Amino acid sequence: MDEFEKARELNFPKQKIPLSWPRTVESLCPVCLKHLDAKIYEKDNKVFMEKTCKEHGSIKECLSDDAVFFKRNEMLTFEDGYGQEKPITKYKSCPESCGLCDHHIGTPCLINIDLTNRCNMRCPVCFANSNSAGYVYEPTLEQVKGMIKVVRGLRPVAAVAVQFSGGEPTLSPIWFDALRAAKKMGISYLQAASNGIKFAKDPEFTKKSAEAGLNVVYLQFDGTNNEAYKYTRRISNLWEIKKKAVEEIGKAGMTICLVTTVVRGETDKNIGDIIQFAIDTDCVTSISLQPVSFTGRMDPKERLAKRFTLTDLATEAEKQTKGLIKKYDWFPMSIASPFSRLLDVLNPEKTKHMITTPHAHCGLGTYLCVNKKTKEAVPISKFLNVEGVMKYIDDLSRKLKGKSKLVRGINVVKAFLGLKKYFRKDKAPKGMGFGEFVKFMRSFTGAKEKEKFGKNPWKMVFVASMHFLDNYNYEIDRVRRCGIYFPSPEGRLYSFCTYNVGPYYRAYVEKKFSIPLKEWIKKRTKEGVTKGFYEGKV
Repeated sequence: MDEFEKARELNFPKQKIPLSWPRTVESLCPVCLKHLDAKIYEKDNKVFMEKTCKEHGSIKECLSDDAVFFKRNEMLTFEDGYGQEKPITKYKSCPESCGLCDHHIGTPCLINIDLTNRCNMRCPVCFANSNSAGYVYEPTLEQVKGMIKVVRGLRPVAAVAVQFSGGEPTLSPIWFDALRAAKKMGISYLQAASNGIKFAKDPEFTKKSAEAGLNVVYLQFDGTNNEAYKYTRRISNLWEIKKKAVEEIGKAGMTICLVTTVVRGETDKNIGDIIQFAIDTDCVTSISLQPVSFTGRMDPKERLAKRFTLTDLATEAEKQTKGLIKKYDWFPMSIASPFSRLLDVLNPEKTKHMITTPHAHCGLGTYLCVNKKTKEAVPISKFLNVEGVMKYIDDLSRKLKGKSKLVRGINVVKAFLGLKKYFRKDKAPKGMGFGEFVKFMRSFTGAKEKEKFGKNPWKMVFVASMHFLDNYNYEIDRVRRCGIYFPSPEGRLYSFCTYNVGPYYRAYVEKKFSIPLKEWIKKRTKEGVTKGFYEGKV
């Protein structure tokens, strides 16, 4: 029985998407953005998307070079999120109605708020294209507060996680005020997407950022040597800066997510080293490996040669970690959603919890349990039957829905004990029995438990990969299930992949609320816009 058949037998309550082959999905022409029917089909154990525009011809895209792995992930993708109780816009067509409309069925997992489009680097792979736009987008503190108010008011799931991004958000003149405001408004998980230069060069700034409420630095991290940064960042000595940034961020008591733009033939060869660095570094608790998205017109042969898929990532991770993380240790992001659903059933009177249910083609993840002292790392799926646990919890949440508080409490205690049958002690890290594992998992919930986390001999490293859409592999159904939003100062919300590709609402929002470059220079400084970039060296 192959992995696909094993997944089929579990009979998860899957998303309402067709799983037969071939199938037709709604897509866009990468040139004119007209709506097109795209066929997804299998050939020679590979999965392709093909679509034809009357004006711009046929486009063929590879989605996976392993059809069994691809289909298995679809079978393990749990059902959709709760959607929006009060959508902001009315659905006419997707993605043109984004805002969010009543057609959207995802719930907020992470909110990105750009504090500035200025940057002290000029990376050719940047979504934001920060310094070549000819204008400066830098929302005021009141506008930022307004955006946070909108996402905190979402129902049935209110946003609790915000990432300040850009540009380079640490250049924003309202940096500290924005951090403090977010915390006061109920954001419990505050991130910053940064190249790390400011944190490395100014330890006092780093310390003050933590004091103002910053929890996590989403650190641009392409490898563990200078060569890794020459292609993607055009700077030859960034590795020294990255190491210093990690050191100062850790000293300040914050954690780090390493963020890598994966480009075939370049940063893809650094995957194993990045994972090992996360294992070895206590303050690093997650990794986000992001296969590059292509913008602009490209020669088909060049695009297919450079395309790096989620399947490629799983294959390379196994090879480069020498089998530590195997291909089938990766799961679609929605695999953890039963936990959130169970919490919602146990506390039906409260605002619902964040639930991660993106499309199966959007991302994969795996968890490593790491001994802080010995640095032994073991994927959770090696000693825990992940699929069985999630099916068990999902069934339990359905059984308890509508029951009294007393009945729910009694059954949850029994249920926790029932998890033991899915735990494989002989495969677990040395010194970790089932009781220790339960205590470890509880350290991620509740303030008192989190206080004990620093004393815990184990840490968890979440290794994730999000393959964001581009106009070649665009699937409109993926947009509807997106859980990463960009709010705008006018009160609308856009999914990640409508903001950065497709209709590209980023340009619309930034132009509407920006200041022309010449005007900005007259009022402020040229630093970070027309001079002061780090090019060649930092």
